[in-house]
Amino acid sequence: MGWLFRFLSSSIGQKFVSGLTGLFLISFLLVHLAGNLQLLNSNVEAAKTSFNAYSHFMSTNPVIRILEIGLVLGFALHIFYGIKLYLANKAARPVEYATRDANANSKWTSRSMFLTGSVILVFLSSIF
Repeated sequence: MGWLFRFLSSSIGQKFVSGLTGLFLISFLLVHLAGNLQLLNSNVEAAKTSFNAYSHFMSTNPVIRILEIGLVLGFALHIFYGIKLYLANKAARPVEYATRDANANSKWTSRSMFLTGSVILVFLSSIF
């Protein structure tokens, strides 16, 4: 167990956990997207029936209830490690580079993770 603790306390291990939780959160969004897309069926009765079956499954299955706890923990870990890694990166280089050409060094998507994550968090918090 010592190797696991050393791995999870390293920056690579923290990035690994952040990536895994991010994949888990993406899978959550994709499952719900697939369920909600059932409403776009051109046959209205078939859309109602399939969506109601999906809703019933999601609200009564005990496995889904357990996964909800994992989802909350996944959110917490993802946010915690994201902030922790960001602060560690800032502390590692407190002096800004003399010139900064962000477009040459990284994509906009990687530079805007905090912004897009905040938008998703605000959207999800408005649901609850």
